[in-house]
Amino acid sequence: MRIKRCVFDALIRRNPEKIIVLLIDNLDFTAFTSVWFWVILVLVWAVTSQYILGIPFSDLQRAAKADADAQEEALTRLFAQAQRVAPPAIATIRLGLALGAGFAVGFWAVAAFGYGNEPLQAVFLLVVPLWPVLLLRVRFARSIIGARSDFAQVYKKLRWIRFWTFCIGVLTLFLTAFWGMIFNLNKLVL
Repeated sequence: MRIKRCVFDALIRRNPEKIIVLLIDNLDFTAFTSVWFWVILVLVWAVTSQYILGIPFSDLQRAAKADADAQEEALTRLFAQAQRVAPPAIATIRLGLALGAGFAVGFWAVAAFGYGNEPLQAVFLLVVPLWPVLLLRVRFARSIIGARSDFAQVYKKLRWIRFWTFCIGVLTLFLTAFWGMIFNLNKLVL
């Protein structure tokens, strides 16, 4: 019994490196001109500003306007999520994580911006601004784990975290759009 072969089998067996070159030449690695990059960027920041510790901010707003039982339930959910976000084991390896992350971000920045690599720049501008938001949320999680406070104090902190998340998001969108515009203009001119 003879096995049917693909039309490209002979080409792949004779010149596999030509197939790889053909694929790389035809794949488009531009990010700042792709609508999908901008859609992902906006969605990431929309979701990041809407969810705090995995709980929708609208649920917390409803709990703030509701009775004490709803507030206690929201506080319990926040406390459970905070224990997942900031476990005690992270505190012991905090310095190593900071040094490793600093090295990785520095290496990434040099590789992206020093060598003009557009996909690395795009992912850098997408991911790195999320780290201050992550630090804000981990700090908040530690603060509510340590001392169980009332819902009014926690909700006030949550509003500030959401405000700063929104500010970081708007600044990130502006800087990414500005950098993308400069990158595209340089690519067109040069």
